[in-house]
Amino acid sequence: MAIAFALLAANTSSNPDASVFASDESLVFSCRFKSRKTVSISRSSANNDDYTTFRYGSPGQPEITHHAKNNKKSDFYYAMLADMQAIFFEFGFVNDGSKYSLIRDWYEGVGEPSYLLRVVGMEPREGYGLQLRCADDIVDNGLTDQRSVRCDVDMKPGCDDEDNEKAGYPMKAPASAQH
Repeated sequence: MAIAFALLAANTSSNPDASVFASDESLVFSCRFKSRKTVSISRSSANNDDYTTFRYGSPGQPEITHHAKNNKKSDFYYAMLADMQAIFFEFGFVNDGSKYSLIRDWYEGVGEPSYLLRVVGMEPREGYGLQLRCADDIVDNGLTDQRSVRCDVDMKPGCDDEDNEKAGYPMKAPASAQH
């Protein structure tokens, strides 16, 4: 577990003012943890390119910032599994041998989706590393729509509607899952 806390202490940003949203950024997702720290994902456009920015830390003082273009060669990835009873969506990136991912889970009969920030080392022996569950101030402006980045090829059965349909996991979720 000490490794996981050290991973969150590493700043991946080269921009010291990254905590301030630029005027062209729109909030995709944010939440606050029991520690009062937050995680956020925002999108922006510059020079005809679309970007995503991930931030983690105290409001106004991010400890981790990761910024990359939204395309199929992006540092960011997504993974998705869905059927009529559940939807799993993961959005994240790998940096310095650690995988940072924001996970949205929804299960039929549970009600609202749950959100989790997971940081793991890429070595199998490190297990699940650090996991922080979103406690409050959850804003989800379309996290599961963030699919312009690359698919995590390690996720089975696939990442897009067509792949999941072929594998017998249709992406069409019940209306109650669309929160």
